[in-house]
Amino acid sequence: MILTDIQPYKFVTVREFCEKFQSFHIGQKLGDEFGVHFDKSKSHHAALTTRSYGVSKKELLKACSAREFLLMKSLS
Repeated sequence: MILTDIQPYKFVTVREFCEKFQSFHIGQKLGDEFGVHFDKSKSHHAALTTRSYGVSKKELLKACSAREFLLMKSLS
């Protein structure tokens, strides 16, 4: 690359960036893919969680307690 080929930076607004990306072939392909709704009947029943967290409250408490215990142990 020759230094004279380098162009100065130009500020691009979010709107302009979105328009350019959507006109690009990758943006169009992504738009087409996201436009199709996900068919839950074709996926494995255990692939998606039905709870807000992937683990139960008991498991979260157990993991946090173990982490805190290790922290206290390392500080003593």
